[in-house]
Amino acid sequence: MDYQSFMDYQMHQAWLANQSHLYQSQFQYDHGNVSLAFDGLDSRVCRSPIRSTIQVEKVKTKLCCHFRKGGDLVCPYESKYTEEFHQLKEGISEKVQKLHRLKKVSTDSKLIQALDNQINTMIRQWNQFCPKAPNYYDLHGMTSRGAVEYVLDIVQLMRVNGVRTSWLETGKGKHSLDNIPAIKTILLRDYHGVNGCYFVPLSSNDGVLELTVI
Repeated sequence: MDYQSFMDYQMHQAWLANQSHLYQSQFQYDHGNVSLAFDGLDSRVCRSPIRSTIQVEKVKTKLCCHFRKGGDLVCPYESKYTEEFHQLKEGISEKVQKLHRLKKVSTDSKLIQALDNQINTMIRQWNQFCPKAPNYYDLHGMTSRGAVEYVLDIVQLMRVNGVRTSWLETGKGKHSLDNIPAIKTILLRDYHGVNGCYFVPLSSNDGVLELTVI
């Protein structure tokens, strides 16, 4: 299944939810590794076009010193990966926003819950199949509750795999009510220091939280 087929499939699922008010998603945990199961989804989707010939440890992200604010935009790993990644990211962001718009015009609580599940699952899958970098999770577009549940799963995964640090891209609240970053605020207010989990905004980009688990 190619990327466009993946996105078409996701929108078809949203349409089915709208028609039947039914939604099914399945999360599997295999030796601590979170595996998302979604009917008909090919686990290879996004992996080939995103990974290209670049090794995992060389993947460029917004943390790349050459491409962050003020960077020279000249990276020894070239810019092809970054351009390709952002193009694909824009595609899924558009799909997520369409689902959010469906939520706004719906008065059916079951449909709203189904759309919430669809949105959160889509973003989980994006991070699983098209990660920016190892231990980097983009939470943009998730519901607050969905993001918190996801972060708790990430913490569990980190403990099982012996990972001490991960990065959570929460955003700066530009699209949130009153420009308050809801997900970031909840994590810092309610979960910082809880059960050995610490969230610290990056000095270079306060829309990204460094999560340390001890």
